[in-house]
Amino acid sequence: GHTIYVSTTGKDAVADGSAAKPYYSLQQAINKAVAVSGTDTVTVDVQPGIYTVQQTISVTQSPKTPLLVRCSDNEPAVMSGAIAIGNWQRGNHGLWTAKVPATKQYGFTFEQLYVNGERAIRARTPDKEWYMVKGSKETVHYNGNGRAPQYATQQINVDKETLATIASLPFEQRQNVMAMFYHKWDNTRRYLNEIVPDSGFIFLNGPGMKPWNQITQGSRFVLENYKEAITMPGEWWLDAANAVLYYMPRHGEDMTHAQVLAPAVGTLLSIEGSQGAKVKN
Repeated sequence: GHTIYVSTTGKDAVADGSAAKPYYSLQQAINKAVAVSGTDTVTVDVQPGIYTVQQTISVTQSPKTPLLVRCSDNEPAVMSGAIAIGNWQRGNHGLWTAKVPATKQYGFTFEQLYVNGERAIRARTPDKEWYMVKGSKETVHYNGNGRAPQYATQQINVDKETLATIASLPFEQRQNVMAMFYHKWDNTRRYLNEIVPDSGFIFLNGPGMKPWNQITQGSRFVLENYKEAITMPGEWWLDAANAVLYYMPRHGEDMTHAQVLAPAVGTLLSIEGSQGAKVKN
């Protein structure tokens, strides 16, 4: 067979895929593999380690020869779509801050964060248990052909005190606050479109509620993704407008040496075929 090598020490600019000059990028190795002709299997041999993937690994044409991608050892090879965030600075009230790197590949928004391999909590309130919905009504703008309305506006009634921590936020920041509802077996996550603090109204736009499982009186919910909600160790918030990340460390976490990773690539691997050229090999 034919073997193409990938290593964390590889340099794509000078690589040819040999053991002496391995690729770093799995994409580069696959590009070479799909062009190999013959009947023997082509093996992409990936050395152990963590590989940073800056964009989706894409296969848009089937290999001419059967292709096997494997790790070359018992140790794992990890394709990571995360971006590392460092250079943390101590701030006030137990918070640390770091600038999110600006690159062409990465945007400034993400909804998950991992500190030393443990998932952190996007700032939320209340920290334990939930708020309760007092009532709701929905205005359907377009039904569509599905089982639930395709586009609608929901008015969710809550206690006025529930909105106290976000009432003073500027309009733009309010729209970055997410309401997460727990109703029966469903979990609905929506960014706020508008609030009326004096009346206890939350307005949401998007797909309509499912008739068989609506958000109603007694449904539980939390609010997340705003700075004022950082009150417990392990919580974080991203100021996307200024690309600044805020974090309150857990007990024992040293932010000067912590490994902080945020998801940056939404899809790690895409293999694309069509009706006339189905995926094979």
